[in-house]
Amino acid sequence: MRRAAFYTVCACLWVLAVVVALEGSEVLRVALLRGRVEAYFAERNGWARAQEQAKVAEYDAHAAPPPDNLSPPPSAPPRLKFLDLSDDASRWAFAKERGEVIARCDLSGIVEAVYHGESPREIVQIAGELRPGSSPVVILPSDKGQDQDAARILAGVPEWGTWRQYPMLLPDGSSYFAEWYFLPKFDKWHSRLGTYVFIRESFSEPSLCKCRPHIFRNDTINDWVVWTNGLGFRTNEVARPKPSGVFRIVCVGGSTTFEGPRNGLTYPALLEKRLREYYGTTAIEVYNCGIVAMSSSMEKDTFQAFLDFEPDLILHYNFANDTATVVNQVYAGLSGEEDSAGVIQAWLRKSRFLSGNFPRALLPGEDKFTAVVEATTMQNMRFMAEEARKHGVDMAVCSFAYPDVWHLPKMERRVFESRFRSSLAIAPEIYSYARAVDAYNGCVRRFCQESGNLYLPVAEGLREGLSCFTDNCHMHLGGIQRKAEVVFAGLKDYLEAKGFSPPAAKP
Repeated sequence: MRRAAFYTVCACLWVLAVVVALEGSEVLRVALLRGRVEAYFAERNGWARAQEQAKVAEYDAHAAPPPDNLSPPPSAPPRLKFLDLSDDASRWAFAKERGEVIARCDLSGIVEAVYHGESPREIVQIAGELRPGSSPVVILPSDKGQDQDAARILAGVPEWGTWRQYPMLLPDGSSYFAEWYFLPKFDKWHSRLGTYVFIRESFSEPSLCKCRPHIFRNDTINDWVVWTNGLGFRTNEVARPKPSGVFRIVCVGGSTTFEGPRNGLTYPALLEKRLREYYGTTAIEVYNCGIVAMSSSMEKDTFQAFLDFEPDLILHYNFANDTATVVNQVYAGLSGEEDSAGVIQAWLRKSRFLSGNFPRALLPGEDKFTAVVEATTMQNMRFMAEEARKHGVDMAVCSFAYPDVWHLPKMERRVFESRFRSSLAIAPEIYSYARAVDAYNGCVRRFCQESGNLYLPVAEGLREGLSCFTDNCHMHLGGIQRKAEVVFAGLKDYLEAKGFSPPAAKP
């Protein structure tokens, strides 16, 4: 009996030693690979960025300039020019031209000087609240920790800056949604001296369901040049009522619809160009109604704004902003399961070694993701499709593209594993995300088959990695162009059934 007990203890110790060794080896492997993975990403991403910059330069050489009725004016000096100014007179002129409040703060986040524009009136009020010797965070509300968030940023602004949008209460009692940009100040030896805080009207409206009208940005979102029309969307002005004979397409989605280095280099703008060239007509209009961070529930709540464009077709491409809800609900449901298989799988998912080397085997089944997608995202999709039908508008739904982590080369998979860090409190993150998207795409295919809505196989046409994607959902310009081409191919039969045909095919 004692011998059996001894062997049992030895076996358990050996198992424990093997487990500890495997877990430790995985931690070490990831640490050793980190540099190689980042170098690989930098090389591939650098190549894609170089290609993009060449295409953008070519586009800029022939593109029409932005309209004049934007805020700040496109002719205003770019924000980084402020760092080159050496006297207060030029700093005041800069702030007035851009219509901003600019506070110079020391290393502890205390205001040293304030410069501001003379309009809009909200900017003048904010400037009146900022005084040397105080902290700029005192003018922010604390009910949701906005002041604490700003204080944290002031304490450690990254070299490239940080921007936020904060709700504020002005001295006259009115509410105001403002954009804050924190830019570090360095001396010639690159030692940090403090922070510049730039405050201006927000890019988005407080609801976040659309942008402010006639806003111009060339210094906030990557190195993109962005402006909005009179309705608050990143697209051309809309003629209403719709001219006779025009076929109007409205593209609905989140940042993956909004994205692109120029307004004319988003997928809706490229799609319009491609359709007009192919059919030899200007009677096809495509509008970009993508809004950063837009979820399907937000789309549902603001659907009337899309109908106000008087579209003939609403084209939907979005899901990334629903995935956190879907994945977290899936794993929350698993935690309530009492069957032994579920408990064992949940325990195994905690292993760094197993989740790092066998991620697919540890995922919940796609049926569990499908059930949550049907109960959440697809309910919103059905509502929108029904509203479109009531107004005599067709609807097309795209499958959602993501990096093909199931089939990419190992190093490329490692890039997406290491760079994808979301709010999902689970592991392995990128594979759970991918499974959620697969479930959504399956739901969309079935939904379109059952409802008669047009299905566009974007995901099927973009099974790529770093050649298209910058992260789990966003794309380089090359990927955006390919997405526009896939959507164009999917629309041809539909548009020809509507009476459009290429010039060569016309009698």
